[in-house]
Amino acid sequence: MTRKPPKQLRPAVAAIPPERIEVMRALLLKRGRGCDAALVSVLAYAELRPQEALALEWRHVRERTLLVERALSDGELKVLKNRRQPRTVALLAPLRADLAGWRAAAPAGGPVFPSGSGGFWRASDWRNWPKRIYKPVAEAVGIDGARPYDLRHAFASLLIHEGRLSVVEIAAQLGHNPTVCLDTYAHVMAEQDGGERTGAEAISWRRDAGQRPPKQTSS
Repeated sequence: MTRKPPKQLRPAVAAIPPERIEVMRALLLKRGRGCDAALVSVLAYAELRPQEALALEWRHVRERTLLVERALSDGELKVLKNRRQPRTVALLAPLRADLAGWRAAAPAGGPVFPSGSGGFWRASDWRNWPKRIYKPVAEAVGIDGARPYDLRHAFASLLIHEGRLSVVEIAAQLGHNPTVCLDTYAHVMAEQDGGERTGAEAISWRRDAGQRPPKQTSS
């Protein structure tokens, strides 16, 4: 009888606090990198996987939701991970403001987050972005060894702290099945159990939510 390989121990997720995300976003805007600031917001406040965020087109940005129906792989649009069906993610007010501001400055048509050539990112574009753009601002706010993927946990933590949605509903927002969601965030839920509930909009609110990011040069 063949034994199943033991499960690898995964460290508990540690969500980046919204306050640090906001400082990173502000630093990017100060450097004239409006597209990168909006990308950080999407990864943190909608918990899209990077390949899902980079596949977004402006038709996917709706009044109250983001429609996630494709993922990007080396410049080509593919089906979602594990061939999942398209899903919608609620747009928090700060993210809605970020996307509206970036849309006013972005090139017309095409992807929400275009490459330097105006099309979808290639694999080399994504390899360069964490090193050249994300890592410096993450380290500037005291986050060592940061990966863009880590931003994904911020949105789940916001929803859990809000306490309004069930595990099944949160999993649907994240593109997980409920078991994976519970395995990943059980310790966050346990910490919040019995604690004060704070709305996701309030946690992620910022004073400059209506600020429009400047047009960005190619990376």
